[in-house]
Amino acid sequence: MAFKFQDSENIPRVVKDGDYIVEVIQADFGISKKGNDMVKLRLRILPENVMVFDTLVFTDDAAWKVDTFLKSCGVKLNKGDNVEFDPKNFNDSRLQDDLEGDIAPTHGETYDLSNGGNAVFVAIIGLRGWATLKGEEYPIGSGKKTMRVVCWLTDRKKVERESKMSDPKPKNDEVEPF
Repeated sequence: MAFKFQDSENIPRVVKDGDYIVEVIQADFGISKKGNDMVKLRLRILPENVMVFDTLVFTDDAAWKVDTFLKSCGVKLNKGDNVEFDPKNFNDSRLQDDLEGDIAPTHGETYDLSNGGNAVFVAIIGLRGWATLKGEEYPIGSGKKTMRVVCWLTDRKKVERESKMSDPKPKNDEVEPF
């Protein structure tokens, strides 16, 4: 097995308790132990680059958490809107069975479902929002500290996602000589 040395430093596991901007870097959709649809979010705390996790469960009792997550991330919705999450890269998205036609809508666009309804498309990867974070020992008794999302903040200035379309590296003809 080959490996390319990166000269990396350890990524800190915790930050001070408080309010931070976080970015969704991974979303794993699945079923909870009680049989409900859910998504496990892997979040990066900006700019500290510390990882934190949160879980959104799609039930009436937990709707407040999904709603506040979406509002915190600046997703514009009206009460009663159906939402379709796409866990893939928001610039290369394809929804599976519910779309009529082959082209996926863009983030925030309303589209028709094959069942006659409609939904607002939300590309979840790259969303950024404000969250209150707290350090806790997990598993309890282990001595290991991890961060958790206490709540999503909806009263802060909305944070735009980083554009995946731009290439931060200059092209060869744009590099200035010494």
